Amino acid sequence: MSTKVVEVMTGIARPRANFHASVWGDFFLKYTSTTDSKDNELKNKIHSELKEKLRKKLISPHSIDTSLSEKLNFIDNIQRLGVSYHFENEIEQIIQRIYIDKKHISLTKNEDVDLHNCALLFRLLRHQGYNVSAVDVFKKFLDINGEFKTSIKNDMKGMLSLHEATQLRLPGEDILEKALNFITKIFENMLLQDHHDIIDHKNPYLSQQVTNALNQSLHKGMIRIEARKYFPIYENYNTHDNKLLEFAKLDYNILQRMYQRELAELTRWWKDLDFVNKCPFARDRLVEGYFCTLAIYFEPQYSYSRKMATKMIAFLSVLDDIYDAYGTWEELVILTDAINRYTEYMKVMSNIFLKEASWLHTSYIPTLEEYMNVSLISSGARFLSINLFIGMNPTLATKEVFDWAFEDPPILKAIAIIIRLIDDSVGFKFEQEREHVVSAVQCYMHQHDVSEDIAISQLKMKVIDAWKVINSELIRPTKVSRALLTHVVGIARFMEVLYKEGDGYTHPQSKGKEILSYVLVNPVDV
Repeated sequence: MSTKVVEVMTGIARPRANFHASVWGDFFLKYTSTTDSKDNELKNKIHSELKEKLRKKLISPHSIDTSLSEKLNFIDNIQRLGVSYHFENEIEQIIQRIYIDKKHISLTKNEDVDLHNCALLFRLLRHQGYNVSAVDVFKKFLDINGEFKTSIKNDMKGMLSLHEATQLRLPGEDILEKALNFITKIFENMLLQDHHDIIDHKNPYLSQQVTNALNQSLHKGMIRIEARKYFPIYENYNTHDNKLLEFAKLDYNILQRMYQRELAELTRWWKDLDFVNKCPFARDRLVEGYFCTLAIYFEPQYSYSRKMATKMIAFLSVLDDIYDAYGTWEELVILTDAINRYTEYMKVMSNIFLKEASWLHTSYIPTLEEYMNVSLISSGARFLSINLFIGMNPTLATKEVFDWAFEDPPILKAIAIIIRLIDDSVGFKFEQEREHVVSAVQCYMHQHDVSEDIAISQLKMKVIDAWKVINSELIRPTKVSRALLTHVVGIARFMEVLYKEGDGYTHPQSKGKEILSYVLVNPVDV
């Protein structure tokens, strides 16, 4: 039952949430040193040398087996290990040449080419924005009834690759929907049988790969976390490239040290503001906000952008909690009026927050459509996206880009849908323990007179559809630079990761801290 907390000093009833304190506190202040030791200088030197060797191997037609599949698998491992940002131009040239020369057509029509290589080729082309036909690539794996041949059940590597390929499907791609359903059922049955069908002594990580595929696809995951998970898997392959593995591990640790120093600086800034004491009702989630920026731009050249974006997220989070977990209706009306008169850039958010507060004040349950029209703005997706563009390459973030963003384009709307519906689906029970505006779950239940489980299931389908829109919006040619779009989609990936088993932002004491420690605390053994 919803309750309000009555303040002892004032006697005012407030919708306090009693958020858990920060699980990090001053932890990152110990990383204040900005001077690399001689050991780190040596590692940086080795890192640079390995990078050049790998670059030459990637572009040379003779250093890798001349078969296309070998080249594709090398690129795939570079991407999975989280170091493809070092070779963006080289990878783009290779994939572009494959597409222009239509090598993908000859490869997929070759009956000797297996499912893994067909699926990998399809995924790499789609990942780069090339719209290859899923039917053309996968039709040879269908039987006369148009169903996937049962023989692929024996091809575990192929099924894993096809499962990843389906994550880049567009609206209406029935063959990929069919593939996803087919493989998901096989994988789920395997896991129910205690992995007996997928134990492979030559590849002890195979069952883990199946679990990873079902829980978190590569396409919707965060690059740093997916790399961390892939290190032991890749290392187990007897065909792994020692130089690539060493380079990827060094790179991971070098970036981690950078993140730690940035968080040390941000922690000092946050302590100086003393928001924890000034706004004790609000969530103290500086580190979790910083983690969100890593989903958007983890690369070293975006250090300043990450710090600025973290500060923006921290302020937005406090503003949200003022409207959501502290202010009375009368106070919020006065606050919003003050913001409207004096702070131009906050007007839209504050008025949207007040609109939601008015629903609570009047005990109004809107339709899902009415709710989404408001809550897609309060999710902060467009606000974040536009501000994140500022932190990107100024030659890309032009006036035309911002004009486009303010027109509510499909990709930004899809990101907002993912943020809002994932947040609502995992967080509404905690929110309703106090007086709180209704969520999408309750709006759907009320409008369609269905159970909570059915409502959540239907909202999850809307999230899946939103990802298809994102995939279609990333197909070339795009309205604005793909470099901008592929980065901003990271906001949706952050939600898919930190909210996978609950609201890891609001409740970081559960799974959230473990996830963040992977990237921010624990180095990789080199």
